[in-house]
Formats: sequence, C-alpha cells, structure tokens
Amino acid sequence: MRTTGAITFAWQLGRHSIDVLLTIQMETIAKPGQKPIRIPSNVESAINFYQSDGPLHGRNHITASEGARTKIIGNV
Repeated sequence: MRTTGAITFAWQLGRHSIDVLLTIQMETIAKPGQKPIRIPSNVESAINFYQSDGPLHGRNHITASEGARTKIIGNV
C-alpha cells in the first residue's frame, strides 16, 4: 500500500498494537494506480485537508478501515 507518510507510519504502529490519536493529511496527491486512502483502525481520529484549485489536486476523500473505531473528522 502506498500512501502518505503519516498513514504508512500509523499502519506500522498498528502492527505493534500502538494507538494513534490523530492523523492529519494535507494535500495528498494521488499517483496513477494508487488506491484510496484508508485510515487504519488504530487511529482514533483523522482529518484530510485538500484544495481543488491549481495544477495539482489533493485527494478529496479519506475513509476509515473500521468506521466503528476511527472517526473521520472531515475532508476539508
């Protein structure tokens, strides 16, 4: 899975049963063939900031791998 550094690190921490209180994604640019961003279940809350103007557009949506465990604060 290729994704942002914060999310990759959160997945790695989850393998060691370490919880993450919050991840913040800012202007994550999708690469060709890259899957949607899934936030791991060890993350309590996540928020995604992006802009839709300009030559490069950030991803406008993140999802929780387990909605009952991770709150998506927003896609702003």
